[in-house]
Amino acid sequence: MDFQAPTIDILVLLPLLLVAGAGMVIMLLDLLWHDERVTRAAPVLAMIGLFGGLITSAFLWNSGRSAFTPPGGHPMLLADNFAVAFNVILAITGILTVLLSVDYLRRTGHDRPEFYILMLLSLSGMMLMGMANDLILIFMALELLSIPLYIMAGLAWPRVDSEESAMKYFVLGAFSSAILVYGIALVYGATGTTALPGIVAAVSAAGGMAGMSLLLVAGAALILVGFGFKIAAVPFHMWTPDVYEGSPTVVTAFMSVGSKVGGFAALLRILIAALPALGETWTTAISVMAALTLIVGNLLAIVQPNIKRMLGYSSIAHAGYILIAVAASAANPDGISAAIFYLFAYAFTNLGAFAVVVALEQREQEGVLLDDYKGLGKRYPWIAICMAFFMLSLTGIPPTGGFAAKFFVFRTAIEANLLWLTLIGVVTSVISGYYYLRVVFLMYMYDGERELSLRPALVAAVVVAAVATLLLGLLPGAWFDLARQAIIQSTQALAGDSNERRVTSDESLNSSLVTRHSSLTMSQLIVFALPTPDGAYAMREALDELRRQEIIELGDAAVVERGPDGKVRLQQATNLVGVGALGGAVWGALVGLVFLSPWLGLAVGAAAGALAGRFTDIGIDDDFIRQVGEAVGPGQSALFLLIDGWDEPAVMAQLAAFDATVLRSNLPADQEARLRAALDDDPAGDGPILP
Repeated sequence: MDFQAPTIDILVLLPLLLVAGAGMVIMLLDLLWHDERVTRAAPVLAMIGLFGGLITSAFLWNSGRSAFTPPGGHPMLLADNFAVAFNVILAITGILTVLLSVDYLRRTGHDRPEFYILMLLSLSGMMLMGMANDLILIFMALELLSIPLYIMAGLAWPRVDSEESAMKYFVLGAFSSAILVYGIALVYGATGTTALPGIVAAVSAAGGMAGMSLLLVAGAALILVGFGFKIAAVPFHMWTPDVYEGSPTVVTAFMSVGSKVGGFAALLRILIAALPALGETWTTAISVMAALTLIVGNLLAIVQPNIKRMLGYSSIAHAGYILIAVAASAANPDGISAAIFYLFAYAFTNLGAFAVVVALEQREQEGVLLDDYKGLGKRYPWIAICMAFFMLSLTGIPPTGGFAAKFFVFRTAIEANLLWLTLIGVVTSVISGYYYLRVVFLMYMYDGERELSLRPALVAAVVVAAVATLLLGLLPGAWFDLARQAIIQSTQALAGDSNERRVTSDESLNSSLVTRHSSLTMSQLIVFALPTPDGAYAMREALDELRRQEIIELGDAAVVERGPDGKVRLQQATNLVGVGALGGAVWGALVGLVFLSPWLGLAVGAAAGALAGRFTDIGIDDDFIRQVGEAVGPGQSALFLLIDGWDEPAVMAQLAAFDATVLRSNLPADQEARLRAALDDDPAGDGPILP
């Protein structure tokens, strides 16, 4: 049989080539010159490669490209929106890490090109994990991610704790990789393929899980264990605090975000794309893992005197919050979006906190105790404000990106009926307030003499991280919409189709998968006008009842009123005012207990939380809401709906009971005509009133 070369799309490979290529260029220059010129050029070349990877990744948005597609087979590499979203997060992580590293490496005597070479190669492995469409390629990406990190953890040699952290990380990492490979072998034995679409096809051909052997379940369990180590989930977390403490601080910062993002990218793609039939099984396992991770991570962080160890256990705890979204994704596709949004917010917040840690660490391993933060608020007020803001975001206090991230995670978990897990998440968030706010307390309530090393690159990292964390807190809706779009192309990835072939719902290979994830491709906008102010609320309640009966899936909603005075008022269906007031009251009481009066803190916190909730966008375009308000008459109302899926006849029968008019929709023409006919509203379907 003649060899047939697979289809290769160079644009798909470009982000990887730019990032890894920058590392190879630095390596070659170091080999040729091996002097101070390479050391000075290394961070500049790294930034060029990272910005190139960021820009080219952004250009791939909505492209749906793939690469390395053998004739008649499935592509090995995908550049769908899911992969692009993770590539953007990882490129930003690399850029901020370089800004953190420039002065720190010189100050601690580790300013060698090897750091940037290893970081870029590891980052390319992380990016590859989110793009891989085959278990073998995922394993290769994992090793490309891990091996440079093992070396980076020991860059501070001959310091004993750095060597110890590198050795511990290497031994446990090799052990987890062996478990992962064994899991892949078992999945291959059960399905006869390592391609993610092929695994789905094998399960479908066998008649679902009833026709599969225990090999698939065992393989999935071992794969979950392998990734549990990489994302630092309990009980596979033992390495995290020791490695975080012993590694150079910039390595710890990079590892705390990059390793977690790469691990979750691959884990989500495997669970959702390859093992949806095991959804009930892995949902239970991940839910238990999430609960243990939240409890252990937050409780052990309380007793840590070293801020790097505290942030290590904090990183474990945040893996638990993301795992809540992963568990919810089996029943609610928004769980994937919530996980992506959380990782985006976590990247900025955690790297910002580590930037302040790097600034305080004048000499290696000096200035890393919590007591070293005493008096920082008086000596460096703006840095202390940024650090306090990062601590509040990690706790989940509005208006920060951390609050929005936890809000979306808890909302998706509630919609997936994981109430017990949501309760554990809320309680452990309150517990985390103790050790995060302790840093704030020490900065403002004590005197201290510690000096900071503030260079332009480090200041830029702090400012960028703080601004991004604030924007994610004030305007999370727009970013969450992008996270939703990141999974719209997932059906293409699930089908494993090439650029020339698109999945259709009647293909036996993918029919169950497309049905399961129909909401990823059926986002539909409908705006109804009703003649009375209360009409929209009544229709919303009726649709809510249908949602509880699982007849309709609502993505978002809002009621728009136009009073007799002509003023337009918006009542968001998911109103954050009450949520913000409650959250602000809880955190305000905690802060008040520490600083002044718990009752004063309660009042101020509730007011601030309610204000933040009032002005926080949850994904409804304000300009469009204004258009809707101007289209309805005085004393009328409108209902804005985003529908992710519905039982059309049942919903239309319910809507026919209301005196409503369709202002606008993006329904197919025939479906819109049926809807208008059901409402006795322009049965001919002449089109929307709004442009």
